Amino acid sequence: MNKACLFVSLSAGTGVYARHKKKILDTLRPLFDELEVVEAIDLSDGEKAIKELGEDVRTLLIVGGDGTFYQVINWLYLYGKKPLIAYINGGTLGDVGKNFGISKNLHRALKVIKDGHLSSFDIVKVGEKVFAYMGAVGSYSVVSYKVDGKKKKRLGRLSYYFLSFREAFKGKRIHVAVEYEGRTIEADVPFLLLLNGRNVGGFRINKKGSIQDGKLEVYLPKPGLFNGLLPFFLSPNKVERISLSKAHIRLDSSLTWCFDGEEGGRGDLDVEVLQSAFQIYSSSDLR
Repeated sequence: MNKACLFVSLSAGTGVYARHKKKILDTLRPLFDELEVVEAIDLSDGEKAIKELGEDVRTLLIVGGDGTFYQVINWLYLYGKKPLIAYINGGTLGDVGKNFGISKNLHRALKVIKDGHLSSFDIVKVGEKVFAYMGAVGSYSVVSYKVDGKKKKRLGRLSYYFLSFREAFKGKRIHVAVEYEGRTIEADVPFLLLLNGRNVGGFRINKKGSIQDGKLEVYLPKPGLFNGLLPFFLSPNKVERISLSKAHIRLDSSLTWCFDGEEGGRGDLDVEVLQSAFQIYSSSDLR
């Protein structure tokens, strides 16, 4: 039986499900023999639903923002579930969807699911958690989870950019050491960025990266104007970039990490790419 579960975070992103519930359900129901709908109000509801996901559920359809996707893949990883994944991109910036070629336009996102093209994708294990597309620590890393929810709904992506502008003048600097493949690179940086895909913050930063190649890219920007952010847009080739599949990262303080836009662990970190961990309905091959 081709059974599916539609998982909806009612509090996330742009509220696409609340505004287009009928269209979403009318489009998806004919594609599956059975469609179960889970409308999660909070995290405890969501985790319980994923934990109890039956073995007969072949496809998990996720509706929500980047944070919703992050929570769901962590629950899937934690409980050893591996359904096919479909995603309706309801995030404010929509970085997760962009990394899979899934538009924020609802009609196009539904078409991706109807077309049925599947791609495998990597996830990154960071301590006891995993992330899909990004990890960061230092300047700018708090922006995505510090933005006020009401401002985000009212201003959309501008709410992130206003807070980022304030971060640009705080002059942070951290000492990091990246240990990988028998070598160590140390640097003083305003922030450290890990990318397992091409897009972050609404921009295509890691143009040569892939979410399928068994590698992630570690960026070590130099301190400077706008806390090291400007070179990413003016001369991205000059930002030091390491491609690796496994590393130990040491920090000189117990700073908080950001994973896929959500508040993560603190301090030193073991990082490992888990290749082809899941399959997702995507618009095209992701390489």
